[in-house]
Amino acid sequence: MDLVHPYRLLFIPADESPVLKIDGGIDLDNVREIEICEITDTH
Repeated sequence: MDLVHPYRLLFIPADESPVLKIDGGIDLDNVREIEICEITDTH
């Protein structure tokens, strides 16, 4: 995906139960599905 500056692709994991790291963050290496929330200029 290539977006023109200043646009950003905002997404969240859509997996049933995302795998978490020890520190509580999402283990991005194990995300298999995402939900695109928005394409926007966040500035």
